Amino acid sequence: AAFTAVNPLDLLARQRYPDTAGMLVAGRDDGLYRPQALQVLRAARAAGMEVGYRELPGVHDWRLGGAGLE
Repeated sequence: AAFTAVNPLDLLARQRYPDTAGMLVAGRDDGLYRPQALQVLRAARAAGMEVGYRELPGVHDWRLGGAGLE
């Protein structure tokens, strides 16, 4: 119950966030975190958030993070 109370996917499933915006960036070659980013994207949009998504070449590392911030 304590985990469910603070787990982002659970929060997104039970609350609405219409005044919230964000951006997700994932590595095109990232087999682990790219699917998770897409799951968060769907949940955030379903909760009313305005969320962008972009895939860049690479995997989950600092180069991708830096490129995502650019």
